[in-house]
Amino acid sequence: MTAKYEIIANDLTEKIKHEQFLPGDFLPSENQLSELYGTARETIRKALDSLTELGLIQKIKGKGSVVLDIQKYTFPLSGITSFQELDQALGMKATTQVLQQKKVPAPTLFAQTKIEPTEAFFIERLRLIAGRPAVLDQDYLLDPPITKLPADVAKHSLYAY
Repeated sequence: MTAKYEIIANDLTEKIKHEQFLPGDFLPSENQLSELYGTARETIRKALDSLTELGLIQKIKGKGSVVLDIQKYTFPLSGITSFQELDQALGMKATTQVLQQKKVPAPTLFAQTKIEPTEAFFIERLRLIAGRPAVLDQDYLLDPPITKLPADVAKHSLYAY
């Protein structure tokens, strides 16, 4: 049986994909969504957390949840292109806000590797284009081999570092 928050998250995802909510639009408030779907705010929060994890929205404290532009800034599959390189190539004049930069236990995904890291750097960055949220970037860097991460590196290119 599918949980109610998953049904709501799927519905909102479809609405975003079918452009009922456009990039840069704010979703209805948690109270409005709670009323619309006939459920508790905690259920709505779980649904919105799912959309955040998928990179479809960014929650902005005190303002709400803004829809991110997932189609415009897709990276090529062949060869690694950093966001900074993409920005320069497209002349987007993007800016970056570092939302989080901290050491965390290594995700379980890395537990399957031969490296067996115990810690990782988690970096969450919001890329703004023309002052509007466009891309939510979440990265893990293993420790080791990365043992420290300067703040200015997190704001610019991890690939260059």
